[in-house]
Amino acid sequence: ELELELSTTFRRQFVGHQERVIVQSWLLHGDDPSEPMFFGRSDRYFEIHATPRIEQAATTAPDLEVGAMVTVRIDRVTSTRTHGSTIGDCTTGVADGIALPILQGRVNAI
Repeated sequence: ELELELSTTFRRQFVGHQERVIVQSWLLHGDDPSEPMFFGRSDRYFEIHATPRIEQAATTAPDLEVGAMVTVRIDRVTSTRTHGSTIGDCTTGVADGIALPILQGRVNAI
């Protein structure tokens, strides 16, 4: 319980902030089954579950590959998840005019 409490407290300080995230996987269903959602790790190494912005949602899921680095705004934190949404143009890896590198390797399931 202490670990969960400390983790939640740590992650809550980033609500409203931007984090770079490496996309690790697309989820079949997130909070809303009709909404695409991916998860990845931030520079601070905590997991973030994120959705593309509404106007990007229809085209982003197939275009945003595992291993891409995107910028995500942290929207809320629960004891089990950090929720966010992409900012900038996540199909090109550019967030608010800052080019982010796309990783060359693929993440393989073990």
